Amino acid sequence: MPKISKKIRILVGIMMMMIILLCCSGQVQAAQSEDYSASTYLSLGDSIAYGMSATVGRDYADLLYNHLLTTTTYSSLSLNNLAVSGDTSSNLLTRLQTAPYIAAVENAKVITLSIGGDNLLSPVIGAVATAFGVNPANNPNLMTDLAVAMAANPNKDAILAGIANTPSLAQALQSGVSQFSADFPQIIGTLKTLSPQAQICVLNLYNPFNSQDPLYTVFDPLINGINQGIRNNAVAGYEVADVYTKFKTIPGVVNFNLATIQLDPHPTTVGHAAIYQAILDAESVQIPAPVKMADGDIADTKTSTIYHATDYNSNTQTYNTMIDQIIEGTTNQFTYYYGGNPFGFDDYSAAVTKLISAGETPAQAKADAAKQL
Repeated sequence: MPKISKKIRILVGIMMMMIILLCCSGQVQAAQSEDYSASTYLSLGDSIAYGMSATVGRDYADLLYNHLLTTTTYSSLSLNNLAVSGDTSSNLLTRLQTAPYIAAVENAKVITLSIGGDNLLSPVIGAVATAFGVNPANNPNLMTDLAVAMAANPNKDAILAGIANTPSLAQALQSGVSQFSADFPQIIGTLKTLSPQAQICVLNLYNPFNSQDPLYTVFDPLINGINQGIRNNAVAGYEVADVYTKFKTIPGVVNFNLATIQLDPHPTTVGHAAIYQAILDAESVQIPAPVKMADGDIADTKTSTIYHATDYNSNTQTYNTMIDQIIEGTTNQFTYYYGGNPFGFDDYSAAVTKLISAGETPAQAKADAAKQL
């Protein structure tokens, strides 16, 4: 058997990464809200905005939403994540002409947008499907059919390498960048027209490859082409979260490594935390400072209500009942504050339980656990 060259392995790696990402992209739809009438933080875009590969509740949209709840201006917002995995810029532009999306944008006070990555991926799936004899048009079983066809073909590496070398694919990828350049100003224009007062933050694209990887230089010009379009249109009135630069400085943001067959190019939970920080960096002038929380205050992250320890009896759900639920671990919608700092119910509950086991009364354990945290 002839030896496969390093260049061929690189090209095959490109194709496999794109196929895997596209397979993931086709399986998840938008986490749509049924109520579009409330003031919201609206997350729009693709699988990154959807939160793919992050721990549940720790994707960047949830992290930003929890931050917004601690501010005076946005403490009453609800979260509306209408991101759809696999969406290109054209897909999103089309969605923004539909009634649900129009209503959602009109009621948004804060909007984040992650779009463009799939503009570089969509051209690949058609070429691969055709090469393996699978019809990509209107095929609900496309990914399954393609996986079966590839697994059964002993020459799949050579076929993939051949596709990667074709001028038509290079042209299609460049066309994806050009299409983004045409769509993106219209997307921003639509958002600004429907919700002129909303704060808008756009994520630029990151390169999933390490800078030392030969594949880095293959993708970087394409990524920078889209990022340039994002920068050029910022005069329209939005902030740019520089995820591209942020990901260069933080380890573990993406677990993609061809050498170790880690083929998910989505951000990890660490990566989503880095995106959240990039958004805060971009919006630092505009997002109000958090409300100063007093010792014993509780934030209800489901209803966006802050229960102050000094007036808890005026609320329909008493402070003591919420504390009991936090300790018992029967809810995860409350955040408890001590010394102005928030503590998740898991940490607080564990600390209280440990102190009670050591012989303290529940009242003592509650106070001492808060001090420890």
